Amino acid sequence: MIVLSTFAILAILPALSVLYREFIHGRTTRSAVLVTVGICAGSAVIWLVVSACVPQVVSSPLWLPAAALAAVAGFLCSLPIRDLTPRTGPAVAYAFVWVLAIYVPAALIVLFPREVGIAAAGSAIDLGGALPVHVTVGASALVVAVFTRKRPNVARTRSRPAARALLLWGVVLWVGWTVGLAGLELAIDDVTPRILLNCLLAPLASLGGWLLIQRMRLHSTSVDGAVTGLVCGLVAVTPASGYLDPLWAIVTGAVAGVSCAAFVLGRLRSPARRSWYLVGVHLVAAAIGLVLLGFFASGYGFIYTGQPGPAQSQVTGTLAVAVWAALLSLALWPIARRLIVRTSLRPAASQRRGAA
Repeated sequence: MIVLSTFAILAILPALSVLYREFIHGRTTRSAVLVTVGICAGSAVIWLVVSACVPQVVSSPLWLPAAALAAVAGFLCSLPIRDLTPRTGPAVAYAFVWVLAIYVPAALIVLFPREVGIAAAGSAIDLGGALPVHVTVGASALVVAVFTRKRPNVARTRSRPAARALLLWGVVLWVGWTVGLAGLELAIDDVTPRILLNCLLAPLASLGGWLLIQRMRLHSTSVDGAVTGLVCGLVAVTPASGYLDPLWAIVTGAVAGVSCAAFVLGRLRSPARRSWYLVGVHLVAAAIGLVLLGFFASGYGFIYTGQPGPAQSQVTGTLAVAVWAALLSLALWPIARRLIVRTSLRPAASQRRGAA
């Protein structure tokens, strides 16, 4: 199950690359693919090298899946930078530093609390790594969105794929994500059917919620919106798929779809609209899934026990990780912006020299 989960998580990277291709600028498709592979591989290596300093973590069955999650996190965190410049240097440097400074500490604390000497009691529940991946990525994208006042000119903009291809890659993402979450259970047991069922119901509910808001606000529906709603549902159910009854999985997916659509579609005119897209689809959806888990977790949540402790733990853990990622990203952003400005000015300078 460990190997299955690791490969399933890695298998969603091509689908994410296609679904988020609007963020990626490059001279050729081949160069864009090579940069993506380099960022993903380098992010996984950073996790493997740094975490190897803690023997208890290396011996944990989650060590390799955490490396695959590092690859996903590294790819996602680089997207706002790749959206602002066609140059590869700033995005690669930002991704590697980000993984080292933000993902690795968050993954160690959230996924391996006992191995690093932290009491697991009272900590937030997170089955699939929503905190170290989606919350941190969304919080970092929030920093970029807030401080991006004007989009620089880029050499090339890549359009969305055709509707049929988009739908196909959405299904690939859905299947890979579901198998990856089931594998993180580390065994085929009585929880596995619940994970599979919730990963079916929550994305469908989120898809419906997104299309409803899209119809109300934009008077249209699209395959692009349907796939985006699907991703929101997958992100929302990531921490909760093994703990929710099917009814609450549907509620979680529907709330995520409606909330994320209202958030994202209201910011389409922003100069940093694609960064806001990451904030909505990853930070907002993950936060909804994490918080509602504290209320709806079977036999554990507030509605079953009447105790506010689980909900408080989920809210506190989500806020702590989001603030941590945002503050460190805020420290990294001036350096990244300087690199972006320098690389954006290079073509103009070379053209001036040529003209002279």
